[in-house]
Amino acid sequence: MKRVLAATVTAGLVAALATPPAVANAAPKATTNIGVHAVSVTPAAGDDFLPNTTGTLAFTIKPATGAKGLTVKKGQKLVWAATLPKGLSATLPATTTRDGWTISFAAKPAADGATVVTRTSLRTGADLPNAGASNGGIKLTVNAGAYVPDTSPLSVTFTPVSGWTSSSPTGSTTVPFDAWQELALAGITTDDRDDTSVRATIRGTATPGASVVIRSTQSSDRYDTVKAGEDGTWTSTRTWSATHTYRLAIEQTDSRGRSDSVTHGPWTPGKE
Repeated sequence: MKRVLAATVTAGLVAALATPPAVANAAPKATTNIGVHAVSVTPAAGDDFLPNTTGTLAFTIKPATGAKGLTVKKGQKLVWAATLPKGLSATLPATTTRDGWTISFAAKPAADGATVVTRTSLRTGADLPNAGASNGGIKLTVNAGAYVPDTSPLSVTFTPVSGWTSSSPTGSTTVPFDAWQELALAGITTDDRDDTSVRATIRGTATPGASVVIRSTQSSDRYDTVKAGEDGTWTSTRTWSATHTYRLAIEQTDSRGRSDSVTHGPWTPGKE
């Protein structure tokens, strides 16, 4: 009987040691609708950004109605991060301190040529309940460079303080950019020739990112399709008949479907 009791006690002790203690459920996070709302990016003039122009990135931190703030304790911070597409930068305001907040901005490079701009609101005053419920929006001056891919996405992300979650943590829009420039043929150079063939490079300029097609004006033959670079330049290199006389149509089509063209010829590559 004693042996049975000892075995039972030992088995129970082993089972107890092998069973991890119960873990209390983490306290649920409180929810605020302070975050990112109504994101827009607009040029200073017109409907589209043009090369080397400025505009404004704007968004509100609360919804139009029914704002529900959050509690921010002294030493805690709220952070908004805007990811600007390649070709777009921001003018960073100086650090300011007001109404118990220190507000600072920073920028750092990201993948694919993008830039992440952060706005940090550090609470330096007393603990503040219902923070953000009476605030308006955030605006930032943005600067378009020589080229921004048209309708590139721009996103904003909000990070609340510990213990809180936002029902609207992200927002996005697209950047309207018009880089249109007329197609132009810059020149043709030849090399690697023999009696029957010639290798030629055709160069020109077009709208950055546009598709450039080189074809015959006399038939449906399409000789080459290339893409204009971010600086608008394009090149096409291929082998041509040395003795044939070509009449070329060169046409560009940009991301909005606009097009124009130029012609070249008659052109006999072997006589270049």
